[in-house]
Amino acid sequence: MSRSIIPIILIITAALVGFFQVKPVYEEMRIVKSKVQNIEEALQKTKEISLAAEDLKSKIKSIPYNDLNKLENVILPDDIDQIRFLNMLNSIASKNNLFLEGLSVSEEDNSAAKNNTSAENSSSNNKLNKLKFSFSVSTDYDTFKKFLNNLEKSMALMEVENIEISVPSADSESVGPVQYSYKVDLITYWMK
Repeated sequence: MSRSIIPIILIITAALVGFFQVKPVYEEMRIVKSKVQNIEEALQKTKEISLAAEDLKSKIKSIPYNDLNKLENVILPDDIDQIRFLNMLNSIASKNNLFLEGLSVSEEDNSAAKNNTSAENSSSNNKLNKLKFSFSVSTDYDTFKKFLNNLEKSMALMEVENIEISVPSADSESVGPVQYSYKVDLITYWMK
C-alpha cells in the first residue's frame, strides 16, 4: 500500500509545483509577448507615417516655384483689416455667450521670421508680417473649449500664441460651473 501511495504523492507534488511555479512564469511571458506585439504594431505604424511624410515631401518638392508663389498669395492676404478681424472675434465670442475684454492690437516684430526664411522666400519681395490680438474672457472651461474650437474653424489664418488661466479666489461663492478668467494672445499673418 505504501508503495502505491508514494508515486501518487510524487505526481500530486509535481502537479502542484508545476501549477504554482510554471503558471506565473507563463502568464508573465504572455504579457511580455503582448507588449512586444504592441510595440511591433506601433513601429509598423511609424514606418507607414514616415513613408507618407516622405511621399508628401516629394510631392511638395515637385510643385513648381511659381505655383507655390500663387498659393502663398491665396493663403496669406496682402493686408489685414483689423476692424473686420475684431468683428469676427467678437462674433465668435457672442456665439458662445462671451464678452471680450481688454482688447489690444499690436504689430509683432518679425526679425526672427526674417532669420528663418528659406532661400526661395528671401529672394521674393514679399515680407511676412504679424499682428497680435490680445483679449480676456471669463467663462467655464467647456465654453472656452467651444470658443477655441470655433476660432479654429474660422476662415482667418491665426495662431493662438498664449493662454493664461486665472483661477477664481476661494472666497468667491458661485453657483454652477467655476468661472475662470482666460487671457488669450492670437497672432495673424499677412504679406506686405
